[in-house]
Amino acid sequence: MSAQSTEELVAKKCVPCEGGVPRYSAAEAQEQLQKLQGWEMSHDGQRIRKKWTVKNFVAGINFFTRVAELAICTCLATAMSRSRSGRTPSAG
Repeated sequence: MSAQSTEELVAKKCVPCEGGVPRYSAAEAQEQLQKLQGWEMSHDGQRIRKKWTVKNFVAGINFFTRVAELAICTCLATAMSRSRSGRTPSAG
């Protein structure tokens, strides 16, 4: 699996619990991180993460509210698509 640019990742849609997607190896994850500005591997090597700095508390709340709204829209769209196609989320 080759590393993807930020633009390629932005064009994708999140499909949680879809399954059937192999986990990145440590080397693949590191290669991917080279293309994602500001992201780093978690200490346990299981996740990637990014730190944001905001001007103040309200700016932080507004930012993460927008992130949450986007995540909810993406998940709802995925659920609706699965419902129409007769697919259900896999367990685990």
